[in-house]
Amino acid sequence: MNVNWYANDPAERLAVLTTFIRDPTSHELGYAMARKAEAGIELAPARGFGLNLVAFSDRTTGGVGYRSVPDFLIREHFQLSDSTQGTGVPPEIIEPASYADTVPVLIHVPDNNLTLESKGFEGTLDLPEFRPIRTRLNVQASWIETRYFKKGIDFGQLFSEFQLSEHIPRSPYWEDPIGTGKLGLITYRLIHHQPALGLVITGTIQHTFKETERDIAATDTLAFAGYITRAGELVPVPPERRSDPEFEDLRQPRSGVFMLAEYERPADWIASLQVSKTLPRGGRLSFYAFNVLDRPGRFAESGFGSRVYPPLRFGLEVTLPVGGPGYAR
Repeated sequence: MNVNWYANDPAERLAVLTTFIRDPTSHELGYAMARKAEAGIELAPARGFGLNLVAFSDRTTGGVGYRSVPDFLIREHFQLSDSTQGTGVPPEIIEPASYADTVPVLIHVPDNNLTLESKGFEGTLDLPEFRPIRTRLNVQASWIETRYFKKGIDFGQLFSEFQLSEHIPRSPYWEDPIGTGKLGLITYRLIHHQPALGLVITGTIQHTFKETERDIAATDTLAFAGYITRAGELVPVPPERRSDPEFEDLRQPRSGVFMLAEYERPADWIASLQVSKTLPRGGRLSFYAFNVLDRPGRFAESGFGSRVYPPLRFGLEVTLPVGGPGYAR
């Protein structure tokens, strides 16, 4: 924005903006590549009893993200010939511009610069039916560790303030941000059968006992790789010089690239219910309720973030056959 003259009378207001076009097209964009590996074991020593254990490792490289290309815009500032209000007309611009400055910008270009790694264990336990009440228990558990890697330069949260203030001469940048996470989840299902009625009732409890995310070097004030000037120039700073007094303004955390330096949600659980009933001619009636106890979750506590659950949701579904044999339902 070169001029922004705001008067009480709309007829006297004046704004001048210079627009620029930058093409972010990437002709080198390709496909992501995924590699998956898993090994498992299944045990069924008795009727109705089953145990399944799986270890897995997934790695996706070349995921599509954005590469931030630094650049700058030239902004001219103009003076006005008359700043008196009440004339009924906008003031006139004095040319040429009184001075010009630069506005640093980032052009976000699509790029195959993301890597996601996941590894962990999953297990399923099926117990035999307890015949007196026609109910059986199914337990599923998983432990997953993830690592998120973005190849390239990151400018953090500080860039917005640096971009908008011409009084800030430079801003730090970081290379190859990394994030990690851990998730532990156990799901319990109680399944009740009434064969004579064609009725199945399933109660589910989902217990998240661990969930953390960490932004590597988010609070390490010596982790910056260099700084960007207002002309969009990248100036690297050697690691041995990053503690020098002249770089004090650059020693700031990079928090905000993902969430926080280390973010942990409190352990909590949620319950759901599903009822299924067979109908004549192969039909089915299903009722479900998610978060059946309408638990709000746990809000931010000391050392933890928040875990907020959606409110109670429920619905009904009816499936009936249409037409004779061979027709779709």
